[in-house]
Amino acid sequence: MNESRQTRTGRRRSRRRWVPVALIVVAIIAVVVGYFAYRATADLPGVKMPDQGNRHLQTAADPHDAYNSNPPTSGPHLPYIAPWGVHTRPIQRELQVHNLEDGGVIVQYNCDCPDLAAKLGDLVRQYDKHVIVAPYPEMASTIGTNTTAVAIIAFAVSGLFAGIAGVLIGPSTFANPYLGGTFGTYGFIAMMIGGGTEKPTAAMFGGLLLGVLAEGANATINSQASDWFPFLVLVVILVVSPHGLFSSGSALLRLRLRPALPRG
Repeated sequence: MNESRQTRTGRRRSRRRWVPVALIVVAIIAVVVGYFAYRATADLPGVKMPDQGNRHLQTAADPHDAYNSNPPTSGPHLPYIAPWGVHTRPIQRELQVHNLEDGGVIVQYNCDCPDLAAKLGDLVRQYDKHVIVAPYPEMASTIGTNTTAVAIIAFAVSGLFAGIAGVLIGPSTFANPYLGGTFGTYGFIAMMIGGGTEKPTAAMFGGLLLGVLAEGANATINSQASDWFPFLVLVVILVVSPHGLFSSGSALLRLRLRPALPRG
């Protein structure tokens, strides 16, 4: 009798020991199931696109169904992948899809922004693989910008300003087929002095600065100095600040914005 009682008592203790373990296992399963259920129904960032399969193409020119997103997230792709890391040229869409299929992350940009590209490159270099940064010229249309309308408006506005410039310049010079080339060169130099296309107001200031310096050279050196002096100014400024005077990458702006060190 004593032995049977001890046996039953031991079995009860053994069962009690397994109860907490079973509860923990059930709790873990419930948490995992709940997490995936939340992921399936939650309003997460981005847009979920239907899977277009993973058919292999022999070349990027092979005909295939149009991708349902730009850039694509799935669909027909080349049988090899693009090298992981930093790219300075756009990656073919049929190629980058394979990198995504292999679990990769592709960071793409479309701007004249060397500083931003350098920062993205530094970030990507922290990973040995599965991360890519590359330019993507079609980024504007990807975010919904009507690139055709922008091109037409830009052409119309530039034509308007060219006409205004012609009216202003006409009374002081003779019209000839090569007139636009001379002033176009000066305009390009002024834009580069100001800081490229990043800041239009900076380019306008670059034009004002260039005009004052050129006229000063005519008055102090000789009447022909304005033919070569703008190029000298451009070279000097680009040596001192390769990104122009007022671009975000300007060395002069970094010096001016650098915080003062505390004294004492």
